[in-house]
Amino acid sequence: MKSLLIGDSMIKYLKEHLSDNSFDFDLDIISYPGATIESLARKFSALKSCYDWVLVHVGTNNASLDSVEVILQKYRSLANTILLYNPDASIIFSSIVPRGFNLFQEDYRKTELHLKDLNKKIMEINDSLKKLCFDQEAFFFCSCSNTSWDGYLGRDGLHPNRRGNALLANCFRRSFKSCISTGKKISLHCVGDAFHLDSSEFPALPSVSSSNGRSALSQPALVMPASGIKQDQHKPTVQISLPTAFSG
Repeated sequence: MKSLLIGDSMIKYLKEHLSDNSFDFDLDIISYPGATIESLARKFSALKSCYDWVLVHVGTNNASLDSVEVILQKYRSLANTILLYNPDASIIFSSIVPRGFNLFQEDYRKTELHLKDLNKKIMEINDSLKKLCFDQEAFFFCSCSNTSWDGYLGRDGLHPNRRGNALLANCFRRSFKSCISTGKKISLHCVGDAFHLDSSEFPALPSVSSSNGRSALSQPALVMPASGIKQDQHKPTVQISLPTAFSG
């Protein structure tokens, strides 16, 4: 079985954390710094391998450019592109990491209101993406659920620091393992750097078929707001909760 972790610069330094022998499958890690959802979709035609599992972490660079509705359309288009070149793949979408202050700006405190609005929008995007995944068979969602990444971001307030890289890597590792394994629904929580897993049985997911082995991603109904999201109890969920803050 062959799996792929693909995304923007947020995953650039995860290879050192995911290059161990903890996987019983082959994992490729490909980072495209500066990638948007739409530019990442264009990269799949050049990939030579066909993957069984694809974990996607992208959207950071769209959050301040596009509306939530447009971003969801771009995620749908990306999913269709992935399935076009990987017709038997299952897809895991990762949530967008919230932003922090850019400490390289002398007047960074003046951006507080903008940052608050941006992170609120990122939460809306993540909630809508979660709903999109729950509406599709064999699509999964990996969530970094806490709104605060204090202590896990670099001085630019955008990219993860060493601690954040380790956290993302652990989240993705557990996401791959829990989604690929059958017969278990796993809820993942993080307290500091320690993980706690709670599992319960769930039916195996049915395969999604079409003339090419996989149906294209259908256009779901109007995306529900966060308050209207109901989790599909038959789908694996991977969630990671950060401590409220890290000091030191």
